[in-house]
Amino acid sequence: MRKVTLSLKLILPLSFFFISIISHAQLKDAEYFKQSAAEKQLHKNSYWSILMHYNRGKSDIVSPSFFVSKNGMQDPQQELNAFIEALFLPHPDKQSVECRFPLRTMWIKEQLGITEDLLPSQNCYEFQNFIDFTKPQSVSIFYISQSLATTEDLFGQMGIKINKHSVGEVEQDSLSFSAQMTKKYNPFTVLLGAFSGFSGNYVITPFSETAKKYVSDQNRNIWEYSLDFTPEQIKKIIMHMWELKDAEIRYSFFALNGAPAIESALRVAVPDLNTKAVLRKTPLDLTQSISEAGIIEKTTLYPAEGEEYSKIKSSLDKQGKADLERLEKQAAVTPEDLECFDPKQKPFILSALQINNDMKLRGKQISAREHEQKLECLDFNDYGFEKRYLPPRQISPVKAHPLTRTDAAFGYNSYRESTFTKLRINPLSHEIIDSNIGFAENISLSFLSLESRYYFEQEDVDLSLTLYSLSALPRINIKPAKMSFSSSLSLSTDKNNHALHRYKGLIFNNSIGVTYGMSKFLDIALLVKMDAEANNSPKGYYVGTGGIVQMIISYTDNTKTLIYFNYDYGTSGHPSRTHYINATQGVYINENMSFLANYQYHFSDYSHIWDAGIAVYF
Repeated sequence: MRKVTLSLKLILPLSFFFISIISHAQLKDAEYFKQSAAEKQLHKNSYWSILMHYNRGKSDIVSPSFFVSKNGMQDPQQELNAFIEALFLPHPDKQSVECRFPLRTMWIKEQLGITEDLLPSQNCYEFQNFIDFTKPQSVSIFYISQSLATTEDLFGQMGIKINKHSVGEVEQDSLSFSAQMTKKYNPFTVLLGAFSGFSGNYVITPFSETAKKYVSDQNRNIWEYSLDFTPEQIKKIIMHMWELKDAEIRYSFFALNGAPAIESALRVAVPDLNTKAVLRKTPLDLTQSISEAGIIEKTTLYPAEGEEYSKIKSSLDKQGKADLERLEKQAAVTPEDLECFDPKQKPFILSALQINNDMKLRGKQISAREHEQKLECLDFNDYGFEKRYLPPRQISPVKAHPLTRTDAAFGYNSYRESTFTKLRINPLSHEIIDSNIGFAENISLSFLSLESRYYFEQEDVDLSLTLYSLSALPRINIKPAKMSFSSSLSLSTDKNNHALHRYKGLIFNNSIGVTYGMSKFLDIALLVKMDAEANNSPKGYYVGTGGIVQMIISYTDNTKTLIYFNYDYGTSGHPSRTHYINATQGVYINENMSFLANYQYHFSDYSHIWDAGIAVYF
């Protein structure tokens, strides 16, 4: 017993002695490589900024767990030194920087020539399990069309999708960035979100959940773009996804939204990726930049189910619509029910039937058994039918017009008895009469739009600044049904700008109502409006209410007419605040140019205004 005790007394001190020697040697190595990093100015290397998401010397990521140094968020050199020190110190596997930040570790090893034999042995089993589970074969990005449900959806959303080696029922993963904000659909949430910050997180989720959320539940299109990446680029993306899981960014509508967040993640594989943007980087800007870089291999569309159902049904002839409605009422559909169908109509009918059946299940209008029973007797392969048979109308957002826009027009105002020229500069804009390519239908939005008019006969200039203008007219006969609304806030020196005000002032307009899709060519919106204005009139203000009947005539996705009748009743007795009718014609020329014409007639004083010109997008 005494010999065992003596052995322990000798072994323990010797163990601590050898550990201290090893630690001292490792710290000495760390100091050497820190000095080497300083000589190479590694903390100023652009790839270090990409890895750490540094923007002008400060990281966009605010999660303390993303950094090794306490001051790592704002001090790139201190973070680099702390990271090198941590590499050489033994840690439990879960806490080691090598396991938590594999891409950072790999890059620093390459830059400084650090070999494995100099570092403590680590078993990164959690990261290895992530790699084994992911089984990456290729990488895609996906673009989700716009919605006015929340601020982060105004210009669409983006994510990164990992395509696994296995196919079929194996789940694919996606990395997305999401702002933590209210889910309520109203203009006040949109307005507050546009000018204030929210917390945002990188989240890894199954792609099927992402598709269900947007395609099925929110009725939005998703375009997937397979990227031509090498195995080394795919490896870097996977490593950085691991590093970013649950990382938090302080969301900002104009500066740090979904597009810059996803761009930062992609740049570990494509360091020279550069998004062109004037005011704000949007998912559309990033998608087009990736297309221009020539790395898109394949495009796949996941169409919005409610919208797709409506389009397919509207493409049917009278008999086809009657056949579809008959089958929708049946508890089960058999092959005999389809025998007399027009072969050209049959795939469309079956597609609409399946989409409607799926939507009813998600809306809990039918049970899972009723959903299964409806189509279980049909073998869709017998009809040359794929799960989503699409009318050839959807076009990739890479062909969409850019969001920076300048309008130039010539017109005449009979109230002023003067011709005028109009110039409008809008750094962030999409209007309802613009091309639908890449955009959600019936959505109009702009920020910080500046318009000037010069009246030749009066030698007078009027200016107006629209701080924001939002309009969403979703059809209530497409699920999920939503209310229509519009909202705008502007400041003007114009005495007669489209009959909205006779006095210089600050104007706040809001309206709410419903939009009904009469056919694939015509939508009609009925809106109740409220206006408030602070101006230089004798009373100093204006408060009014009224109504709008608005028609959207879509000859094609690219040629539309917008007609609305406006009626106002106000408390300050403006002579012009009665009613008028306005018609705007948009004709798509190409992704960089459109022709626009506008006519407005005032019933109060029988005056009219017209103008025509071009819109240039860049």
